[in-house]
Amino acid sequence: MIPVSLLAPQAQKALAYMPLSNLATASASNYVAQVGGGNNTDQTLDKIDENLGNRAHLFFRYAHQKASLIQGSSNPINGFNVP
Repeated sequence: MIPVSLLAPQAQKALAYMPLSNLATASASNYVAQVGGGNNTDQTLDKIDENLGNRAHLFFRYAHQKASLIQGSSNPINGFNVP
């Protein structure tokens, strides 16, 4: 265990937002929580090339991304949401 006197002031302020342990085991006290998670992506990257002759070339490129990453986290400092 690290003595509080050796912790940086920033770390001491961050500890105020950390949940207290709720699971006591023989070796240590830990925190357990049920958190939701998800990862939905819908992306495409398409390209069409057309040669109309020796001097005429056409191309079409289409890119699309739809992401809804909703991650649950029991750690309020380490969670993220991406709409």
